[in-house]
Amino acid sequence: MPVMISDHDLLKKLKEGYEPAFRELYARHSRQVLAFAYHMTHSAIDAEDILQETFLRLWTGREQLPEIAHVG
Repeated sequence: MPVMISDHDLLKKLKEGYEPAFRELYARHSRQVLAFAYHMTHSAIDAEDILQETFLRLWTGREQLPEIAHVG
C-alpha cells in the first residue's frame, strides 16, 4: 500500500521544484479550487481560468512560498 505524503511535505518538495509534488497537489485540490471559483463567479469558463491561473501562480512562485500549514 502506498504511503500518503502530506500536503505540507508536498509543498516543501514543490518549493524545491519537484514537479510530481505539484501534480499531486493539483490532483488533490483542483476540484475544490474549481468549485470555489465557480461558486464565486457562476461561470464555468471563468472558474476554469481561475483554476489554471491559481496553479500557474503556485508553480511559478514556488520558490517564494511561505510556510503553509493547511492547503485547504
